[in-house]
Amino acid sequence: MTLLYCGLGHAATIQITGLSKEREELAMEKLTPRLEFILKRDASSWRADDAAFFLRRIMIRSGYPDVNVEWKLPGSNIIGLDVNSGERYLFGTISSNHSEVMSSEELREYFLQPLVETELVSSKNAPYIEEYVERGVENVRNYLKSQGYWNASVKLNSKQRDRGEKWMNVSLTITSGQRLVIEKPFFSGVSEAHLNKIYPQIESLVGGVASTEHINKMRQLVENFYASNGYQFAKIQTKVVHLNKTTKISFNVNAGAQYKVNKVVVKGQEKTKRRKISRYFGDQKGENYDAAEINKVVAKLIATGAFKSVVVRPVQIAGVDEVNLEVEVEEADARSVKVYGGFGSYEGFIIGSTYSNRNYHGSLRNVYIGGEFSSRGLLGEVGIVEPRIFNSPIAFHARAYLVERNNEGYRTKKGGFESSFVWKPNSNYATRLFGNIEYASSSSTQLSDAELGPSDYGVSRFGLEQVVDLRDNRLLPTKGYHGRTLLETGLIAGDASNAFLRAETEHSYRFALNEQNSVVTRVRFAGIKPSDSSNLPIDIRLFSGGANTQRAFDERELGPQSISGESLGGEAYWLASAEYIRTISEPFKVIAFVDAGQLYSDIEDFGLSDASYAAGIGARIDIPIGAVRLEYGRNLNKKEGEPSGTFHFSIGTNF
Repeated sequence: MTLLYCGLGHAATIQITGLSKEREELAMEKLTPRLEFILKRDASSWRADDAAFFLRRIMIRSGYPDVNVEWKLPGSNIIGLDVNSGERYLFGTISSNHSEVMSSEELREYFLQPLVETELVSSKNAPYIEEYVERGVENVRNYLKSQGYWNASVKLNSKQRDRGEKWMNVSLTITSGQRLVIEKPFFSGVSEAHLNKIYPQIESLVGGVASTEHINKMRQLVENFYASNGYQFAKIQTKVVHLNKTTKISFNVNAGAQYKVNKVVVKGQEKTKRRKISRYFGDQKGENYDAAEINKVVAKLIATGAFKSVVVRPVQIAGVDEVNLEVEVEEADARSVKVYGGFGSYEGFIIGSTYSNRNYHGSLRNVYIGGEFSSRGLLGEVGIVEPRIFNSPIAFHARAYLVERNNEGYRTKKGGFESSFVWKPNSNYATRLFGNIEYASSSSTQLSDAELGPSDYGVSRFGLEQVVDLRDNRLLPTKGYHGRTLLETGLIAGDASNAFLRAETEHSYRFALNEQNSVVTRVRFAGIKPSDSSNLPIDIRLFSGGANTQRAFDERELGPQSISGESLGGEAYWLASAEYIRTISEPFKVIAFVDAGQLYSDIEDFGLSDASYAAGIGARIDIPIGAVRLEYGRNLNKKEGEPSGTFHFSIGTNF
């Protein structure tokens, strides 16, 4: 194969021979930028030598360790490059004499990490490049040290070519030495009062493995202690010495003055009222300056959507141990219009739009109006969110809404007003106190009056909801606990008078088996106790079945059925689920699951007997707004009239 690469005018032309077309194109893609200087000038021996050097280098980095490139000057301003590439080799087996400290998978991962990250290649098809052998050895050595084997030795034992498979197999000799543990650290320049507060925070690390993670965590805990107690300008020197069996850590501290927050000075705002910004920092006034807490406040301000940036600078006040917080903001356009669409196996198509102003009249209030249309009905709403009341982490929400919805077997229209107070002291915990007044009208051509229940009624509700969320991500969680508990009381007036008490609790936990495999478990219990079960409207009853509950059934289809085969809902249900998730290649995942549960028409019948069981498989694709889910649940104990199984398609986290 011969290829010509020409410059302009009387510049040199490069002629390459000896490569296949595929290799030639890949080589020239990388070679051409390096030849820009040569291609603009006449052919010469030293330019030809440079071109041969660059091409040989590129071939070596593609896995051809024996490549040879000869140059020649045949005349007519041509540089000829004749390539004898030899065989292409990939890294094959990476082995060692010490599998106790590193598994074969870990050894390969860390040995090839420099190559994979620098050359942007796959570890499964990593080209053999000689220079990355020693870098791989060094990376394995550094990994062992980071795990506490600070006296570890890693040496190259051998490199052997497998000429049949075209692999280069590498063998390492590992001498790990003893895994070091952390001694009780030594402090200088630290008062006894401070030591008494610092030691309880770090004592769990003392005697533990001297890994990089643990050493850095101890250092961070000491630094955070001073930063969170007003010693913003403390100077802390850390010395780490690795001995034969232990690691000794010494802290030399010059704490300096302890600073308190005097006042907040806001700059840069044009639309937003200063007091609305400064009230976010109200809890900091008079307290020790704590950079970590200040950063949390900044995150809350950014989350309002009213600002592009918020920068806080502590400014020392001359003569006193106090600082002013200089808050400089850059405002954003808080008005937005969002249009969205989607599809679900139950909802059908969905399209909606929302207009919001997240800094209404400079007050940091969010005022919004929105509408949604799906194959199931219509939703219109208008609302307001006051993100902070009386300088406390309590937000106020209010909304008015109109809903028209066509469920299986009946149609309902609702209009109402809802308000709530949400206390969220941190990102993991929230308590919601809410009230709701609503008027509803239901109708059906398939259900009898007794099955439908009261069709025109008003209902008022009052309730409390608590959420604990310890997951690592809200939209695409991979580990952690999530719990939710709801208690609600309501009063119904209209076609019939009734009162009810409703309770619901749900708990899920995710844990990783390894990088590719994880397990999710969940339980949920719900019940509603009316004063008169015969006068409970169908839209107040509980339903189960579907993509987020028992997946052998369509949405809301588990439990008692009417004579015509429509779901009637009930007063209590329970659900238990477990999922095994395997990552094929991010963002693609496959799952296997089991679900169990039942719904009861009367709360007095609630129990764990007569459960419906499902098992199934599914596929997921993680996208920024949640997981795209396609799942099939098989009914394991099918009863008369029940489906054999059901497909579900949805977007979002199921639990």
